[in-house]
Amino acid sequence: MRRLRLSKLFEDFIEVVNGPIRSLYLSYRKLEPIVIGSKISSSFDRYVSLASLGTLLSMVLLGTIAGFLVYSYTNSSLLSIAAAIVVAIAIALPLSFAIAMFLPMLVYSNRRSILESKFPLLAMTLSLLLAAGSGIAKTFEELEKRFLEELRFFDLEIYMVNSMIRIGIPIDEALRRVAEITPSLSVKELFTGLASVARVGGDPATVVNSIMNNYISRYAILVEKTVNDLSIMMEIYLAFALLVPILLGSVAVLFLINPMAGISFEAMMFLTIFIVIPVISVALLIIVDSIVSKLRV
Repeated sequence: MRRLRLSKLFEDFIEVVNGPIRSLYLSYRKLEPIVIGSKISSSFDRYVSLASLGTLLSMVLLGTIAGFLVYSYTNSSLLSIAAAIVVAIAIALPLSFAIAMFLPMLVYSNRRSILESKFPLLAMTLSLLLAAGSGIAKTFEELEKRFLEELRFFDLEIYMVNSMIRIGIPIDEALRRVAEITPSLSVKELFTGLASVARVGGDPATVVNSIMNNYISRYAILVEKTVNDLSIMMEIYLAFALLVPILLGSVAVLFLINPMAGISFEAMMFLTIFIVIPVISVALLIIVDSIVSKLRV
């Protein structure tokens, strides 16, 4: 009984201390579609609970470390407590809050790139099912039952639409709500178009084909922009590769004519060949891979 009472007191204490932090996170409701759409958490409230608890733990941990360090140098309990409070409030709290806000946005952006690259697979599957005479609700049911493995990148959107339909929400409203959450612009346009067709009538296959044409147009623009960016980077790298030998040759001649104390031409050659050029090459490869990854399907 005493152990249960102590546990209850500890839980109440955590709730009192964690309450203001949780309220701070709950005030940012505009982050809710990003949290859900990024698949980082199944609900905004659950993410807020985890984020506020993590923030509290980081405040306690960093504050304790700061207090211990100050006490070890000053032997002053008052100064150590003050340092712990300052570090917890001025450093740990804003840092944890920034991480909790930025992390869903980062995952959301990454998922947007993945969904955009895989969108043709979803559009073609939808188009085939709709062309075969399946209704919109029946089509999404078939996507979940038969094609979810192939469309695993869109599992959140498919699950959410079907879950809303099962609890009695109209198909157009379900599609509209999911369109507000998904990070992909193409999926957003597709679901919004299908919601309009479900509400006022029309041919859903035509909507899918129209969205797919828009996607192809955007993709063509992206390919052209990527090719231009890669061309510019390759030209810069080529100019660098041509200029480095000329620059080293000029420096070698200058050192032969007028040697400088403290500066070794051999050290400069080693620094350029084994450090500068490899670092620039690796950096270029990373940038090129990042650009090209946007076009991968």
